[in-house]
Amino acid sequence: MLVGTRRRAATLALRNEELQREIVGRECMERQLQASQSNLQMATEASGVGTWYWDLQTDVVSCSEQAVKLFGLNPSTRAFKSTDFISTVHPDDQDRLRGAIEKAFGEGGFYQIEYRIHRPDKTTTWLASAGRALKDSDGEVRRFAGITTDVTDRKRLEENFYQAQKMDAVGRLAGGVAHDFNNMLGVISAYAELLMEEPGLSTRAAKRVTEITNATQRANALTRQLLAFSRKQVTVPTNLDLNAVILGVKDMLQRLVGEDILIATDLTAGLPSVHADRGQLEQVLLNFAANSRDAMPKGGRFGLKTSLQKMNADSGSSLQGDCVVLEVSDSGCGMTADVIKHVFEPFFTTKAVGRGTGLGLATVYGVIEQAHGMVTVQSAPGAGTTFRVSLPAIGVPAAKGIASVPLKAEPISTARVLLVEDEPSLREVLTQFMEAAGMRVMSAGGGQEALAKIDTGAPIDVLLTDLVMPEMDGRTLAQNARSKRPTLPVIYMSGHTDDTLMQKELLAEGLGYLQKPFTRADLMKAIQQSMRPVA
Repeated sequence: MLVGTRRRAATLALRNEELQREIVGRECMERQLQASQSNLQMATEASGVGTWYWDLQTDVVSCSEQAVKLFGLNPSTRAFKSTDFISTVHPDDQDRLRGAIEKAFGEGGFYQIEYRIHRPDKTTTWLASAGRALKDSDGEVRRFAGITTDVTDRKRLEENFYQAQKMDAVGRLAGGVAHDFNNMLGVISAYAELLMEEPGLSTRAAKRVTEITNATQRANALTRQLLAFSRKQVTVPTNLDLNAVILGVKDMLQRLVGEDILIATDLTAGLPSVHADRGQLEQVLLNFAANSRDAMPKGGRFGLKTSLQKMNADSGSSLQGDCVVLEVSDSGCGMTADVIKHVFEPFFTTKAVGRGTGLGLATVYGVIEQAHGMVTVQSAPGAGTTFRVSLPAIGVPAAKGIASVPLKAEPISTARVLLVEDEPSLREVLTQFMEAAGMRVMSAGGGQEALAKIDTGAPIDVLLTDLVMPEMDGRTLAQNARSKRPTLPVIYMSGHTDDTLMQKELLAEGLGYLQKPFTRADLMKAIQQSMRPVA
């Protein structure tokens, strides 16, 4: 009896010990599970992934803290009806989301979709959700579980990439159109100049020819915009009178902003030059005008003011010394501080979809930076906007324009020119230009024909060649020509070329360059400079 009692006691003690070990083991497992769940929760939060669980029977969606943030819900909200959530989805995406869920429900499978939601703070967010339908033991789908991430930044990058592709395609088209258009403008403007010299031209006829010339100049400005837009424009920085640049495009600015906007100028006389590309500065003014026009849909005032100011560390400017300052102001709707932060960023725009590219002010910033200047902006909602452009002042008087070249009195009247141009009509009128000045001209429609003329041993003082031609481009022609005649001066002409870097190299080498369309004065000056003896 006593032995049996001891055995039962020993058995109970052993079972108790095993139970204690089991309890300790379970507690350890629970701690490990809690730690694992905590680590998983921290990992999902760190990765920006929100988790959710949808009970189809109660139509209640329970979500993690991260999911609450992604959906823009009140932090205390951890569960909500699916119908309430669907109402926050962008109307254009609701049917796609329902369709994906219904397909997964019917097939008892997985779905993945990207969609937009309108958050309570009025912002729109792109979300990517992946969910799986969960079946019970009876094979019925009664639950969904899934994850959600914010893909807004990626979608914005994708949109910018697609926009950049479109802009590049349009830019290539614009550059090609500008190239052909410049050739035609060159013919029109050249013949207009020749007409103005016809003896006995009546006042009435002269006025009509002047209007033709004015129209070609406006068209030339348009092609400059196309080339700047397509980034195919050759930049030729020169010492410029900023006031003259402004006055030169004022009429175009007025047409751009419309009659209900007053353009007011306050230009300080006697300003020193700035070193920049004229076409690019004109583009800057046009972009400023377009930006101000959109800010004043009911009309207003567009101001252009120039001044000379000395910059130093106390002025808070990164520039030092004398600067020519351009202030561009408008009486428009103004900008918030948040918009000002991004105003010069590429593709940033506050305009409706399809109304703006977000490149105008980004182009302004790039042009001014390239000219070693700086641009700042001041604005406030309802108080208008003022852009301030500062450019280093050049210590020489600003150029007052190109004087007309006396055709009969210059030494170039005896020049022998080899003209190479693949456009017949432009080749013909350029020949007339130079022959009217007394020059002797040999013309060729391409590189091979030009080299054949050089091989004849005919005397040539200047090679004037188009830069972009079929079969042989102008630079290859010039290299071949100079291998035969090393000291032969070369002047390149172009309306456009894809190889902008090559053109910059040509300018750096000191070779002559004429941007089409050009005037007779430009042509005569280029020929005269090319024949000038090297010091």
